[in-house]
Amino acid sequence: MAVAFRGAIYADSDTASGDTARRFETSALKLTWAAIQVTTQAQVFGDSSTQPVSYAAGATFELRNVDISTLYFKNAAAGQNGTVSIVGILAE
Repeated sequence: MAVAFRGAIYADSDTASGDTARRFETSALKLTWAAIQVTTQAQVFGDSSTQPVSYAAGATFELRNVDISTLYFKNAAAGQNGTVSIVGILAE
């Protein structure tokens, strides 16, 4: 049985240089699946106006069928510049 492929791999990493909300992509980029890992320092996640969900360093969560340009994140604590990494599958 042949394996049906759905899209190419997307991978990126970002380290905060300040305490403002940021995102990985500035234009629409749709992923069918993504694993997001907070690799250092706690981060908060949400949209452009609010980031209410907090994840500690070492935490990983998944998203499906998302436009990754709409996901914003920032340092949970001021001055603790964290790193977030994403690996996902690009939508065709």
